[in-house]
Amino acid sequence: MSERFAIYYTFEPEDPIYQLASSWLGYDLWSGKEISQSNSPLFDENLTSFLAQTTNPRQYGFHATLKPPFRLKQGKSLIELDQALQSFSREMSTFECEPLTIQKLGQFIALRSEKHCQKLNKLAEQCVIKFDHFRAPLNQVEIKKRKPEQLSEPQKNNLEQWGYPFVCGEFQFHMTLTNRLRDSEREEIFNYLKNIFSSVLGKPLVINKICLCHQSESDYKFRVINQYPLANLKPEL
Repeated sequence: MSERFAIYYTFEPEDPIYQLASSWLGYDLWSGKEISQSNSPLFDENLTSFLAQTTNPRQYGFHATLKPPFRLKQGKSLIELDQALQSFSREMSTFECEPLTIQKLGQFIALRSEKHCQKLNKLAEQCVIKFDHFRAPLNQVEIKKRKPEQLSEPQKNNLEQWGYPFVCGEFQFHMTLTNRLRDSEREEIFNYLKNIFSSVLGKPLVINKICLCHQSESDYKFRVINQYPLANLKPEL
């Protein structure tokens, strides 16, 4: 079985940030439908090479990862996972982080908060730990894909314990907008994205729910299959 699940944060479908980012990526995580980038108001014939740099994040939709994709452990069911997520979300409170900005993240470009948000880091850590008993152990192909020989010791430990290198102390909240970019094109795309997103950014990032997403086959895209509002919907500052 190659299907996978993941715990994400994303915006509501009607949110201007979500609509703009999904139009840029060419995919709607909520509906599971492709969006024609050539019909997008963002499209310009001169941007064809830019839009070609969205193929990888399109596979996952516009999101921030809280618990990375995992195969369901033998003996565990989607019903049990759903019930556990419902219980977990009832214990959490909505909170706010600093507004998102367009930033360079290594060779990628992503939306990130202006400052690290400790509550967000803690939420992601809890998602990783509390739901790990639903995760099937990594197979050798999955381990090799993460190139453990290139990881730091903390990242190797995370890969062994939690199935992914960049969690817990190595976690960095981000909402990816591009493939891995060459230096020659990164600056141009970065400036373009800063410009087109400038009209929708600036408000605090409100974390008011988590989402369960599903990938039915390895070459299929992820999509939201359920959302779990955080119990106290009044944001904590």
